[in-house]
Amino acid sequence: MAGMVMTGAGCLLSPDIEQEPAEQLYPPQILLDSLYPSLSAGIIDLDSDCNPATFRVGTVRDYNRRDTLYARWLLDWREDGYSSIWPTAFIHPIPSSTDRPGLETTINIAMMPIDSVHSLRFFVADRPPLSDGNGMQMPADSEGQIDWVQWTFRIAPAGSGICAQEPLP
Repeated sequence: MAGMVMTGAGCLLSPDIEQEPAEQLYPPQILLDSLYPSLSAGIIDLDSDCNPATFRVGTVRDYNRRDTLYARWLLDWREDGYSSIWPTAFIHPIPSSTDRPGLETTINIAMMPIDSVHSLRFFVADRPPLSDGNGMQMPADSEGQIDWVQWTFRIAPAGSGICAQEPLP
């Protein structure tokens, strides 16, 4: 009768099962100093001759080391809809590290009019995303956490902006 006790009424009593305390949940963090182009300029002037433009989130930190992260890029996202949306990408755990390599994307700016202003958002969540119908990414459960960053850029005349085409290190 290892671990169980039979009572006179025929009910089985078992000892309390010890449970490990739940892991504290932390949101994923986009490390702002790992962004390319840097956000320090506010609105970034992209040289219209430099095509395609590259945007990169170099590092995402998550103190919950076993979490798979879910990320998505959105171009010209607005409350009433969006222009373009990329499929969800996965950032997998790296054993014994809280920092993970992020993602990069390229945008064909050749067909964007000079002086037009655009935004590119990067969302990362620690749960599978659910769409709210207009592209916004939210975790599928109430404990999920999210972080996001946005670049705002203007298409500048040839020779007057930056070339966002830095190669990966």
